[in-house]
Amino acid sequence: MDTMPDTEGANTYLDDIIVTGSNPVELMQRLETVLNRIQDYSFRLRL
Repeated sequence: MDTMPDTEGANTYLDDIIVTGSNPVELMQRLETVLNRIQDYSFRLRL
């Protein structure tokens, strides 16, 4: 996943995904969107 152009507040850098939000609620909504997208593509995460 090189970019996430249609996911506002999510940027990629090398093998990192940076999710930002202007408040905790927005951050959690964006994080959920990113995680759902990762799941849709059957990617796996190592935390």
